[in-house]
Amino acid sequence: MKPQKQRFKHDPENGIYGDCHRTAIATVLGIDRDDVPHFGDGDPPAEEFFRREAEFLKRFNLRTVVVPFGDKLQNVLDFAQHANGDTPYLLGGTSKTGVHHTVVGRGNAIAHDPSTTDAGIVAPCKDGYYWLSFFVVDDLAAHVARHHQRGAA
Repeated sequence: MKPQKQRFKHDPENGIYGDCHRTAIATVLGIDRDDVPHFGDGDPPAEEFFRREAEFLKRFNLRTVVVPFGDKLQNVLDFAQHANGDTPYLLGGTSKTGVHHTVVGRGNAIAHDPSTTDAGIVAPCKDGYYWLSFFVVDDLAAHVARHHQRGAA
């Protein structure tokens, strides 16, 4: 992980859309925040936002598996640890500032908050759910073939 802070604080009244999500992805992937596109720039519809994210992650042969949870935050984090061990993941919810926010989880805790104000996650999103995003290999067969070829060389 490469912990870092977001560049843009959410201020839609002035045409600025927060980039916590891309910063959380950069943190998990260990790359610079500015090497990840700002998927939310211009406030696209959700389908476009996630299409942009998927297109970017495909470069790394990754995709996300997204799971909604309508439970207490600690139960959500405990599930994430059970399902994902110590591998970092994304957690979406509502921050102290009242906006949707993405942080990095690891095990059963929030490991890094990309917010410049450490706004954290204090409640589910407005739809009533916390959202867990786990990174998985997009094309498992191709990944295994590449790994096998390296081992044979």
